[in-house]
Amino acid sequence: MADGAWNRAAYSCSRPLCQTNGVFTRNEFTFDRANNAFICPGGRSLRLAHERDNGMLIYRARSPDCAGCSLKAQCTTSAYRSLSVNAHEDVRQHVAGLAGTEAFKRSARERRKVEMLFAHLKRNLNFRRLRLRGMTGARDECTLAAVAQNLRKLVKLIGFSPPPLSAACTSSG
Repeated sequence: MADGAWNRAAYSCSRPLCQTNGVFTRNEFTFDRANNAFICPGGRSLRLAHERDNGMLIYRARSPDCAGCSLKAQCTTSAYRSLSVNAHEDVRQHVAGLAGTEAFKRSARERRKVEMLFAHLKRNLNFRRLRLRGMTGARDECTLAAVAQNLRKLVKLIGFSPPPLSAACTSSG
C-alpha cells in the first residue's frame, strides 16, 4: 500500500504547520518514491517502520544514523527521528491544491446550502434521530422531512401569507 500511495518524487506539506519547537518540519524532508523512504536534511534515510490501524505510516531513521548526525539538535531530541504521514497524503495534497480554484469555491457554496438544510432539520424541527425502525421507516421519515423543507421553500417562494383576520371573519358569516 505504501509504495503505490505516492505520486510525487518530492514530498512537500502544503497544510499549515503547528508549533515545531525549533525542530525540522516535514517540509524539510524529501520523499524518495523509488525506495519508499524519506530523506532527512542530513542526507539520511527514514524507512517505513509500520502502518497504524488509523492509516498513518510511520517512517523512522536508524539510531546510529541520528547519533552521528551534525543536525540532530535541530531534528529531534529522541534517539531517532520519526515521521507520521497519512497513507493517502498524495490525495490530501491534490485536494489542498484544488482549494483555491473556482470550481472548489462553487462546490463549497453548494455544500453550504445543503448543510444549512440539514442544520435546520436538526435544530428547528428536532430531526436528531430516526424514530421508525428499518429501511422503509428511515426512508419514510426522511421523505417527510424533505417534504417539510420543500413546503417551507414553496411558502417563501410564492410569498403566501394568511388572510387578515377581519376578512376571514366577514367571509364566513
